Amino acid sequence: MIRIPGMVVPPLDRLPTMLIYYLKLFVSRKMEPQNLFRKVYRGDINGDGSVDLADAIVALKGLVGISSGDTYPNRDVNGDGKIGLQEVIYILQKVSGVREQ
Repeated sequence: MIRIPGMVVPPLDRLPTMLIYYLKLFVSRKMEPQNLFRKVYRGDINGDGSVDLADAIVALKGLVGISSGDTYPNRDVNGDGKIGLQEVIYILQKVSGVREQ
């Protein structure tokens, strides 16, 4: 059982994966409570609420092993839970207007 001041959380292996992800962010203070249920955009790697060149840069840095702060693997575009070349291509297509969705 995990104990957080003011609440008790059941064992992590019994919670859905996304809830675990957000709970960890919240507990580690990387996410403000008001943003806990904010809309998630595919390709928004840096979590600023928009898909732009900054996301492509963060993804490219990750590909070459340069840490660039917080990234959000749940925002990948192909569902593998990793940030890779597919995400970079998707982001660049979104920014250039080639891809609408």
